[in-house]
Amino acid sequence: MRPFKLNLNPWLNRGSRLKINSNRAVFIAFTDITRQLELGAGFSIIAADPLASYLSALAPGVELVYRPANMPRLILFANGYYAPHALTFSQGESIAMYSVNADYRLFTYSYVRLGYRRIKMVLENGLVTDFTRGVYLGLVWKF
Repeated sequence: MRPFKLNLNPWLNRGSRLKINSNRAVFIAFTDITRQLELGAGFSIIAADPLASYLSALAPGVELVYRPANMPRLILFANGYYAPHALTFSQGESIAMYSVNADYRLFTYSYVRLGYRRIKMVLENGLVTDFTRGVYLGLVWKF
């Protein structure tokens, strides 16, 4: 069991003509449901620059982590965060984030991650934009 998690995620997405920056800090408190299953609740602090606007939010959310007993190198997890208008600041109305990931441990602290992530932002002018949406593959170091 890991009682707390602090996670910092800087992102830079580049589209055909768009440059979108975002920074995210997550703090989650976990509890064991079983030896293989953990549930966490916490918040994510987001600062983003979508479509030449500025948006910041404090998004409460949950994370679910599953470690299959017969596959000790594999970790499956899903999370979801949502900030309504009351918790979204600057030029934003709301933000919703969710992801589903599979991490496979290569070495003690390094993992290969395959996942799907969607971050949807609604700006004050009513414009809805997907900051990111799709499948990704990456390398993760956990300390």
